[in-house]
Amino acid sequence: MTKFANAQTDALKSNIEAAAKLSEVTLTSLERLTALNLAAARSFVEEGVALTQSYAKVKDADDLKTLTAPLGEKVSEQMMKYVRDVQEVSKDMQMMFAKIMNEQMSSLGDNVAAMAPVLDMVKKATQQVSDMTAAGVKAATEMTEKLSDSIEVKAKKTA
Repeated sequence: MTKFANAQTDALKSNIEAAAKLSEVTLTSLERLTALNLAAARSFVEEGVALTQSYAKVKDADDLKTLTAPLGEKVSEQMMKYVRDVQEVSKDMQMMFAKIMNEQMSSLGDNVAAMAPVLDMVKKATQQVSDMTAAGVKAATEMTEKLSDSIEVKAKKTA
């Protein structure tokens, strides 16, 4: 069994705490993205139902033109708001990651060589967090693309 010096044990504890913080930031960010996606989907469905009900009341071409005219601008505004919200979540997550990693690096001190095993563990943990974050961002991007494609198809049908 490998025995660690006190400095290594302290560094290991610190790194475990940092990994826990990184995991918490990742999960919180994923929760925010999930909530954002659910809100966008709910809004899309609600507005689709309302629009369908409005179409049922159309009596002539002028009514249809009046109903569909503002749709493109409204959809564009909603998509821009969604993209800004996703960017805000991403920015917040990156800022928190940078803060945590800066704290970690500043706490390592001068004895880095003696802490090589601990640093290797941190590297692996950081890679796992990075992979989780990338997967979350990829999922959010795919959802955005699907939502955008769906909105474009609906907008073309109504135009």
